[in-house]
Amino acid sequence: MKSIRMKPNQGHWQVREEDLEFFAREIESFLPGRVFDAHCHLYRASDLRGPLPALVASGPAVVD
Repeated sequence: MKSIRMKPNQGHWQVREEDLEFFAREIESFLPGRVFDAHCHLYRASDLRGPLPALVASGPAVVD
């Protein structure tokens, strides 16, 4: 299985054993050996209902 490198204490995300199993079963066969991912998540905290997820609560109210 390919390794997944994450920086220690990288935000609020954690790779679990079931994630590694999913990666191996569903996507490993067609991904290249190295992948670069650059993307963003746009949101307005005021549009979200209920308690804000920790990652959103720790960021700005609007990301556009």
